Amino acid sequence: MSGSTGRWEPARPQLRVIEARAVEVVAPAAAAAPLSREERVCLWLLRLLLPVILGLCCQLIFWMWFNNVYGPNSWSIAGGVLLVFVAAPVALWTWYSWLPQE
Repeated sequence: MSGSTGRWEPARPQLRVIEARAVEVVAPAAAAAPLSREERVCLWLLRLLLPVILGLCCQLIFWMWFNNVYGPNSWSIAGGVLLVFVAAPVALWTWYSWLPQE
């Protein structure tokens, strides 16, 4: 077994300079420009329609799962699960549309 004839030496540390640019904070464009009348009307229509849609989804789920006259079947379970998957994002959207905008 022949090895190398030199001595083992630890590696020398190398210093590297990392340059970074300064970060510039820019105000969002939505805060700078006020909403037009049409945009405010659309925003309020959406805010008022979302709870109505959520209420209809919840009413349908209640009718399909808890007030089922014909008994539970696979279609009511599958349809109810799909309605839950629709109602969950609508609930989040409704919640965040009514939170104060900052």
